[in-house]
Amino acid sequence: MSRVVKPVHRTCLQLERIIVEQHRSGSLGLEDALNLFDELLPRARSASVHAFNRVLTVVAHGDSSSSQRHGAALAVSLFNTMAQVGVNKLATDACTFGILIRCFCNGLCDGKRTSDAMDIVLRRMPELGCTPNLFSYNTLIKGLSYGKQMSDTLNIVLRRMLELGCTPNVVSYNTFIKGLCDERRSQEALELLFT
Repeated sequence: MSRVVKPVHRTCLQLERIIVEQHRSGSLGLEDALNLFDELLPRARSASVHAFNRVLTVVAHGDSSSSQRHGAALAVSLFNTMAQVGVNKLATDACTFGILIRCFCNGLCDGKRTSDAMDIVLRRMPELGCTPNLFSYNTLIKGLSYGKQMSDTLNIVLRRMLELGCTPNVVSYNTFIKGLCDERRSQEALELLFT
């Protein structure tokens, strides 16, 4: 006589704990992260965003056999899947958007996706009620500086930061100045330094 094995149905809270514990211990691999994502998504609650952020981080970094670009694209795809669940069920936070911004700026720059990162910070985050923070802006500034797009950065991002009351810090200014110097725009870098 054969026995029928029933699949284990874990609760949302159990799945969140597994993700957090495995991430904290460094044992959350790419395959596990993807499987846990699929299992958690239908059971998700608004507080699940912290567990999803850990999954997105693991996926964005990929594993040793996958390229960072592939991991970044997969993380963005998972975010889009999360967004389809609906804003009321699964909230996102500044950390979630920070992961996406890093994906666009670091992992997808070769594909010229920095404009997508700007769109997230300047349009999508505010639309979804999530105010960009200094970390979000600094990540965007760094990505744009690698893409040799400092004029866009200075004209749009700095102005927007100040409009929203987000004061640039030393990291912001260092990145601006280094980016301008890399583009051989030393006069503009000096003007920024002394303003």
